[in-house]
Amino acid sequence: MFTDVSFARILLAVLGIGFLIAFHELGHYALARLLGMRVLRYSLGFGPKLCGFRRDGIEYQLAALPFGGFVQIAGMSSMDEAAKDDPRSYLNAPRWKRWLVLAAGPGFNYLAAFFFFFVYFSAWPSPTSEAALEIVEVHEGPAKAAGLQRGEFVLQLDGVPVEAESAFRAAIAASAGSPITMKVLNTSGPEAQIRDVVVSAAAVDGGWKLGVSPEMRWPSVGIIATVQASAVNCVGESLRTLLALQALVKREPGVDVGGPVAIVAGMKDKIALGARHFVRILATLSVSLGLFNLLPVPGLDGIKMLWLGVEGVVRRNVNLKFQEIVNAVGVLLLLVLMAGLTVRDGFRLFG
Repeated sequence: MFTDVSFARILLAVLGIGFLIAFHELGHYALARLLGMRVLRYSLGFGPKLCGFRRDGIEYQLAALPFGGFVQIAGMSSMDEAAKDDPRSYLNAPRWKRWLVLAAGPGFNYLAAFFFFFVYFSAWPSPTSEAALEIVEVHEGPAKAAGLQRGEFVLQLDGVPVEAESAFRAAIAASAGSPITMKVLNTSGPEAQIRDVVVSAAAVDGGWKLGVSPEMRWPSVGIIATVQASAVNCVGESLRTLLALQALVKREPGVDVGGPVAIVAGMKDKIALGARHFVRILATLSVSLGLFNLLPVPGLDGIKMLWLGVEGVVRRNVNLKFQEIVNAVGVLLLLVLMAGLTVRDGFRLFG
C-alpha cells in the first residue's frame, strides 16, 4: 500500500509530466493560431474523452491516457476533404509556416527547460563563489565506504577544480579504479568545513563508478550569467541525451531506457529529496521531450519536419497518405514500446 505521502509524490510527478506535455502542445497550438491556421481540437492525453468544452470553434478536451496529447489543425489529415478549399488550413499554408508550427512544440519544451534551469540556479545557488558539485545521493559503494555524505560538495579532484558534472564523470572514468583525492566541502554544521577524501572507483557494468548522484550548483552571479548558465545547461542536457541514445543503440553495458512507470518512479524519488530536485528533473525531462520530438522518428514531430525539408529541396510534395502510413506505423510501434516498458518497469518496481 502507498502512504499518503507517496501517493502525493506520484500525483505531483504525473502532474509535472502532464504539464510538460501540455506546454509542448501549447507550442503547436499557439504558433498555428498566430500564423492564421484553423485549430479544431486541443487535447491533453489520447484515447476516450473524459471532459472538455468548446470555445471559438475549438474543442478543448482531457482524454483518458495522460502520457501524450495532440493539437488537431484543419488540413493535417488527408481525410479532411473540406480543408482542401480552406485558406486557413494547414495543407494550404506555406511550408515554412507548417515547419514552424511543428518546431514550436519542441521549442516550447526548451523554453520550459530554460525557465526551470533559471529558477534552479537563482533559488538554490552554490554555497561558494565558484560552481560546486553537490552530492545529492550516496548509494552503496566506494563513496559511502569513504565517508562521503549527501549534501556535501566536491570542489576538486586531484587538485583540479570541478567545473561541470560531465568533467566529474569523465575524471572518475579516467581514473580506472586508481585512488582519487577529493576536496570536499561540508556546510551542514555551524561552520563550513573542508576536508580531503581519498576514494577509488569500482568497476560496474563495464564502467567506473563511485556510487553517488551528483548535481552542479552555480554561484549567484547576476541575471546575465544565470541566463547563460541556463542556456548552457539546455545544450549540455541535449548532448548528454544524444550520447545516451548512442550508447543505447550500441547496446553498451549499464545503459537502459525507462517507460512512463520508471519516469514517474524516478521523479517521485527526486520529489522526496526536495523542491529543487523536482525543478531540476523537470528541466532535464523537458529537454529530453523537446529533443526526442526533433528526431526524425515516425510518430514524432521530427519526421514531419524532415518531410517538409525534403519537399523544400526537391520542390515537390511528398505524398500525404504515404506520410500518414509511415506516421501511423511509427505511432503503433511507439505505443507497443511504451506498453512493453510499462509492463517491464512495473515488474521491476512491484514484482
